[in-house]
Amino acid sequence: MIRVAWVASLSNQFLSTRKFVISLQYNYQYFVFLSGSRGLDANLTRAAIRAAEWLRNYQDKHGTYGEGHVNGFAFSSLRLVGHSVEHGAEVLNAEIIKQDGLASIPGGPLAVYILGALATCHDPWKFYGLDLVTSLYQKLDKFPQVGFNHPFQYSLAIIALCTAGKDVGQMKHLNYIIENIPHQTAAAHASGDTLSMHIFALTCVKQFVKNAWQLRFKMREIQGGINAAIKILYKRQLRDASFGENEVTAALSYQASKVDLIFTTLSDYYRNL
Repeated sequence: MIRVAWVASLSNQFLSTRKFVISLQYNYQYFVFLSGSRGLDANLTRAAIRAAEWLRNYQDKHGTYGEGHVNGFAFSSLRLVGHSVEHGAEVLNAEIIKQDGLASIPGGPLAVYILGALATCHDPWKFYGLDLVTSLYQKLDKFPQVGFNHPFQYSLAIIALCTAGKDVGQMKHLNYIIENIPHQTAAAHASGDTLSMHIFALTCVKQFVKNAWQLRFKMREIQGGINAAIKILYKRQLRDASFGENEVTAALSYQASKVDLIFTTLSDYYRNL
């Protein structure tokens, strides 16, 4: 069973975003295993299967896993483990319709809708006539705002846009993440989780670095940010292999250390849906 470390001071949107990542903590690794990696322990494979079965059992008679974007993380998790979730597109569309337009959906939840749309084999640029990608991209310039004001959410948005094929390699986006890394001290709330998401986001945008100038300058900046975040995480690792917060932080931090393999495989996976 997936255990969730709820934190009272977080917004509902951030809580759901965290739960989305928690539900993927083993599934990402299981997906890498399915794609040919031999480095995955059998216990993690079994954990991925158990996590997926837990999610499936949580589904209600209407085919949903709760209200709003919570369905997006559920469908994404199940799809990564290999379950068919094509029906989930109708559920996601119904939940979006309940909102007061895309402008009313905060960046974090909208990012999860995009990942959910991809998981259900639908184009988030043309999701039932709605351009989820452009809407989320426009919110980046308004960050921080109510419901979309935590650096964890910012990097989640970058990951969703990047996975959907939107070029988010502009320095104005990268600079926010890179400059935020030193602020994720042990005293900062959910700093281990946030550092991991920063690493995921920076790694994902590497695919948009192409010309010679970018390779020489921008890639150096990106890799410098990744290395800085990983260094902080490594310093926090305890003797029991955890990272000082909870099992969620441990899972995310472990993924961050394997991020090049995970995101190369994940990006190829979504492109071939």
